[in-house]
Amino acid sequence: MLPCDDYIGFPSHSPRRLTCSPGGVDAVLVDEAQDFLPDWLDALELLLDEGEGIMFLFADESRAIYRRGSRGRRTSFATA
Repeated sequence: MLPCDDYIGFPSHSPRRLTCSPGGVDAVLVDEAQDFLPDWLDALELLLDEGEGIMFLFADESRAIYRRGSRGRRTSFATA
């Protein structure tokens, strides 16, 4: 398991093996989400407090630096 204070080599760890504090975190904020791969968002989602955590995504396709685009990505997130 990957402890919270050891993020060196994080990309090489499977998101399913990621663990943090027992309750998880209350919120995750992602800026420039248009440049994130779906697997990266899935990994961040695992950090959330199950059933209580919230993820804020801020994205602007016109500012994408990788031009892979979000089209076809999971875009059905709950909104508040």
